[in-house]
Amino acid sequence: MTEGARLPRIFVIVSLGLALFAAAGCGGGGTRAEGTVTLDDAPVDGGMILFFPHGTKDKPDKARADIVNGKYSAKGLEPGKYRVEIFWFKKTGKQVVSKNDPPNKEDETIQMIPTGKFNGPTSLLSADISSGSNTIDFPLSSKK
Repeated sequence: MTEGARLPRIFVIVSLGLALFAAAGCGGGGTRAEGTVTLDDAPVDGGMILFFPHGTKDKPDKARADIVNGKYSAKGLEPGKYRVEIFWFKKTGKQVVSKNDPPNKEDETIQMIPTGKFNGPTSLLSADISSGSNTIDFPLSSKK
């Protein structure tokens, strides 16, 4: 085999190896949690869900997800027990003076999820995450 014929063959072998390596890393696997979040039987839209490993108070980096049309999908979780917090700041339709940039105005928002019960360090929500895909729904109620 000549040197000129060997180069394309090596290129093909290396390219095929890189393609297989990349495909193995893009399988969409890993541990994740997904499901629905409702408040009084209505989907939460525009909220956020946070997963705190049991026993920690630090803000999670990967263990958070936006809630859109009542659905969330959090990726990058490690198997284990988590304290869960859910927030949903909804616009009231009013403009108020900005706290960060007065005298400019911004949309007023209110927290729709009961504070303390479902968010903050006293959240009563928890999740037990196993490896792979986990479906965990959070049907919340604003009533006591």
